[in-house]
Parts: sequence; C-alpha cells; structure tokens
Amino acid sequence: MLLDPFRFGRPLDREELLELLRQQGVESPQWDDDLIAAVGKRQILERMLNNLRNSYVRRLDPERIEAVDALSRALEEVRDEGPGSMVQ
Repeated sequence: MLLDPFRFGRPLDREELLELLRQQGVESPQWDDDLIAAVGKRQILERMLNNLRNSYVRRLDPERIEAVDALSRALEEVRDEGPGSMVQ
C-alpha cells in the first residue's frame, strides 16, 4: 500500500505515484520496485537535511544553511565510524 504523506495519508496506486513524479519534473518515470523500497534511518536523515538545506537556500538564510551543513558533516563522521556507529 502506498500512502501520500503530503495529502493526509491518502492511498495511491502506482499510476498516481508516477504522476506525482511527473509533476516533480521526473521525465517519463517508469515503475520500478526501488521506488517504494524501504530506507533506513540514515537515508531519512540525509533526505531531511537536504530538504532543509534547499529550503534555507531558497530563503537566503546563511546561518541555517551553515547549521544544516554542520549536521550533515556530523552525519558523515558517524558514517565513517563504521558498523558500530549510532545511525545505520
């Protein structure tokens, strides 16, 4: 089951998901099970930080951009620590 988190969890079918991708500028999206593959905590954090950074760039907010960049660097350091690190 696919749910749209931006529309109160409304269920989506495959074609609706592909249409959302088209609306986001993905040219001729094709169905691939990787589109709905589970992701780990690290990927969620990376995506959240990337979204925040893009938002702050659009707002021309250098202080918050630097704060997000610092968090991104810290996440990289955790990754470099290897399998025993806190975020996998």
